[in-house]
Amino acid sequence: MLSASLRAPKQAIKAAFISGVLWAIMPVLLYPNIPEGKQGIIIAVMSGMMGGGVLSLYAVPLSMVVWLSFLTIGSVMGLLLSPSFASFILLGMLVIYAVSILRAGYSIAKTFTANVLTGFELSNQSETIDLLLKDFSENASDWLWEMDTTGQITRGHYGFSSSLKTTFQSISPSDYQRKLSSEKNQLLNMRSLEGLRKNYIEYKNFRDIVISSSGEEGSRWVSMAGKPLYNQKNEFLGFRGVASDITEKNIQKSALLISHTMTL
Repeated sequence: MLSASLRAPKQAIKAAFISGVLWAIMPVLLYPNIPEGKQGIIIAVMSGMMGGGVLSLYAVPLSMVVWLSFLTIGSVMGLLLSPSFASFILLGMLVIYAVSILRAGYSIAKTFTANVLTGFELSNQSETIDLLLKDFSENASDWLWEMDTTGQITRGHYGFSSSLKTTFQSISPSDYQRKLSSEKNQLLNMRSLEGLRKNYIEYKNFRDIVISSSGEEGSRWVSMAGKPLYNQKNEFLGFRGVASDITEKNIQKSALLISHTMTL
């Protein structure tokens, strides 16, 4: 793939060279041999080809220069082979035009290159951020989670399953009906999802909403905070937030409460 990328500019330059030479021959052969009143048509065609080539070849600036140089040289030679006052006026205008579109082409090429480099940088940054988020989610006691427009969890599955010891996949009770009837080890508490579901429906920010599970692994708790996401058109995209395993904290509180009660 890299070798193909390196060959592409060379092929573009080669194609610009060959086609530029062929087009440059046209004004040299035709301009001196047609009536003076129709000579401007040839220059108009050549000007159009020069501008079109610049717009087509700006991604490879050297091919753009090769194309424009040959067409300009051919047009100038054609005009010089049929010297007249009108020819010299056309010659001056043609040179000014060639310089102008060359500068415009370089400006477009510079902008194009900057955009491509920015795209690569953003892509690399996005990949780095995704890796960091994934590492954070898999190794920290707190983790990031995301939910789509249908209430399905799209990020953070590992954190929830590790903490709750069961699957937490959405806020819809219907997604757990089969699971509730078949799985006996650890079940998600459906009532604990009510607060989360309420904020989701109302598109509200929330903090310290606790979801829980119970079963052979004992009682497990996860605290969630989140906020709704919107795009530039203010369209709802889902929710994003942070979750934290508070099982140990709750167990410690319960132990302290029991100890305090016993001392009384």
